[in-house]
Amino acid sequence: MAEFNEDLDEVLEASMVDVLSESQSKAIGRRFISSSDISSLLSSNNIKHVIIGAHALGGITSEPRATQDVDVVVKEGDYDKTVDLITKTYPDTYDDGNRIKDKTGNVLVDVLTDRNPIYRMVMRYGKITPEMMLVMKFLSSKSPLRRKDKKIQDKADFFNVAGKSNIDLEESLHLLRQSDEEFVLHRDEMVDWIKDAKE
Repeated sequence: MAEFNEDLDEVLEASMVDVLSESQSKAIGRRFISSSDISSLLSSNNIKHVIIGAHALGGITSEPRATQDVDVVVKEGDYDKTVDLITKTYPDTYDDGNRIKDKTGNVLVDVLTDRNPIYRMVMRYGKITPEMMLVMKFLSSKSPLRRKDKKIQDKADFFNVAGKSNIDLEESLHLLRQSDEEFVLHRDEMVDWIKDAKE
């Protein structure tokens, strides 16, 4: 388990992705739980997990983005244990579907499972790579269920990662193929996005 989260811990410490401090959060009346708090809690209870979202993105790009919620992926069989553990450790929180919120309704932690193909891939690898982040952002930007403003941010994040990282194109396509039922439709577009980001 130690090696599993070793890379993540280094990324989190190096990039200072917990953008709003506990004191800043309290000043605006919000509960604060950091990604490193969640990772430590789950690791100490032998729950395999991967931190994703803005916290992982900040680690990849070295450009933290203001966020107060933590996105974590766990195995589907560990979902209930994870939610129970977080809400018992932080008694002023409650479970609202896959979101753990504070008493005023602010989302603190999104608990996602490997039931989704992209998250299954994330759990199989045990960490987020730039290529994986690209695929996640690309597919999120294509989801018909995603809000338009979120899709725009996903595309901007995609270009940020692709432009700043040494991307293995073949690995990106391999990951897309594993995660996307419409791979044939999306393959060329993702390649074009990567090329555009490099220009």
